[in-house]
Amino acid sequence: MDNSLPQKSERQYKDTLFRTLFSDDKNFLELYNAIVAAIDLCISTNILSEFLTKHYQGVLKMLSWEYDADTERRVLREEALEEGLQQGRQQGKQEGLQEAKQNVAKELKKSVIMTSEEIAKITGLSVQEIDSL
Repeated sequence: MDNSLPQKSERQYKDTLFRTLFSDDKNFLELYNAIVAAIDLCISTNILSEFLTKHYQGVLKMLSWEYDADTERRVLREEALEEGLQQGRQQGKQEGLQEAKQNVAKELKKSVIMTSEEIAKITGLSVQEIDSL
C-alpha cells in the first residue's frame, strides 16, 4: 500500500500551518530566539551539553524548520561516515608508523652494527618484534 499521499498531505498541511504562523519575520525571529535560548539553557545546565555543543547548528536548524526523518537519516549517515573516515585515518597512521618502525629496524638489523636491544630503544619496538623481522 502506498502511504506517500497521506505523508505528502500531512507535510503540506504542516508547511501551510508553519507559513501561516510565521508569515512575518517577527514571529519567526521570536521562535528562533526561543530555540536558541532553550539550547543555551540546556548547555549551561549540563543537559546534553556535549551533544548540543558539538551539534549546535544542526539542532538549531532541525528545531527551526520542519523535522524530516529522511533528512535526519541522511545527516546521521554523513556524520557516521565522517566518524568512520576519521577512525580509518587514525588507524592508517598508526599502521603506517608501525610499518616505518619495522622498516628502520630491518635496515638497522642488516647493518649488524647494533644489537636488537639497541634497535628496540631507537624504534620503540620490542626485542621479540625485531628478532622476528
